[in-house]
Amino acid sequence: MIDFATGGRLAVLGVAVWVAAVWLAGLGYVVTTYIEAVSHVPPRSAGQTVRSALRETWLIMWTQPLLLVFQIAARRMGTGGGEVPIVLVHGYFQNRVDFIYLARRLRAGGCGPLYACNFFWPQSLEASAVTVAGFVDRVRRETGAERIDLLTHSSGGLLALDLIAEHPEWVRRVALIAIPLRGVTWRGPVIGQSGSELRADSRYTQQRPERVDSGPVLSVYSAHDNLVHPPSTSRIEGAQVTTLELDNLGHLSVLFEPRVGDAVCEFLLGP
Repeated sequence: MIDFATGGRLAVLGVAVWVAAVWLAGLGYVVTTYIEAVSHVPPRSAGQTVRSALRETWLIMWTQPLLLVFQIAARRMGTGGGEVPIVLVHGYFQNRVDFIYLARRLRAGGCGPLYACNFFWPQSLEASAVTVAGFVDRVRRETGAERIDLLTHSSGGLLALDLIAEHPEWVRRVALIAIPLRGVTWRGPVIGQSGSELRADSRYTQQRPERVDSGPVLSVYSAHDNLVHPPSTSRIEGAQVTTLELDNLGHLSVLFEPRVGDAVCEFLLGP
């Protein structure tokens, strides 16, 4: 039988191993994706590239070890006293931990209540879209709201577009951050069916519509995203689409950029 002290040491060891594994994987992710992105993003100085990579690395180091916590906790991410529920939808290989900063920014701006959805990202994007739709419907029934707002990151934006195509009456506004609408150029290994579907040459990507006309949409992306590039892959057509292109931000860093927080708040609180 393991005593309390031994159990405590094992727990500490387990946490240390987890953090070290996440840090090692994160470093590999930054190095490989920044090298691969050079030929797909607009030219910039070596100093700008290094600073962007360092910021991406720093954010990975302190947010990604929290993935296990946010897999269980933080379904409800607070409220700023708003009237329209906001559903946050993460992307590939992630969960709701990515919205730590934006949730705080939205609460401070008077938006909310905020609900963050988790889904099993290795499964097909179609299956994940069903999970997200079920989560949104539960939020609607729980809050009594007829319509909700959506805030997404990366492939979560594809799931949001599927939702508004299927249930346009459920959604008031959609803010899409770093959406890989036309797929990604990454040719390295991927995990799960969703990883294959996100490639630019996949059948899933080739069959996606590139225009949205069901309501107001904000599309925010970085011209120097280390994973979703070139910039044209995130550009969406539509009469009610507002586009914000930023520079020198990595795929995770764009979620922690004050300019993005301000733009999302202004969009969701607008008339």
